[in-house]
Amino acid sequence: MAEPQHPTSGQEDDKKSGGWGCLKIILALFAFFLLATIGAGYYVANSEIGKKVIQAAGEGYSIFKEAQSAPGADALRAAGCDEAAVFNLERLRTLVESFNSDGEGHFDADMDADAIVTCGMKSADSPPKCDALAIIYRDATSPKTDFGVVVKHRTTGTVNTNDGQVLCDGLYDAQGKRKSDLKDAQKTVPEK
Repeated sequence: MAEPQHPTSGQEDDKKSGGWGCLKIILALFAFFLLATIGAGYYVANSEIGKKVIQAAGEGYSIFKEAQSAPGADALRAAGCDEAAVFNLERLRTLVESFNSDGEGHFDADMDADAIVTCGMKSADSPPKCDALAIIYRDATSPKTDFGVVVKHRTTGTVNTNDGQVLCDGLYDAQGKRKSDLKDAQKTVPEK
């Protein structure tokens, strides 16, 4: 009678391990990338520029959330704006200037105004007019200084971002009277 043949120890190990070898490699790579990410995050959070970026991100988020609930934003939404925000230009200037050690950061919206009123529209069919929104904002807030108004149409995603079609814009005095287009208002500001 012939004795049954037993597999050699190498063949037996192959059958037992199955896909565990691949899983071990995947877990090791995951652990490596996790540690690398933690290390990079720690470095960024403790470097001077990393601290500035984290602070600026927090400040930018704060400015945006404040703009959405600022006085006058609800009145603008009631007037037909899908999204409305009132941005404090002094806070935006301070945020931009914080990235330049000289305090001379460049900010495109450098005009003689304290606020920019934005109205985002998902459809360009019948947007509110800038002149009408200026009066609505004036009535809701009684501004003390000039302010800008921008109505913008976006075809995708969130409407209060930099891409999209500007339907109208203008610089208005505290009484809601149109002074100029925003582009012209930026050109007339003297250099600081």
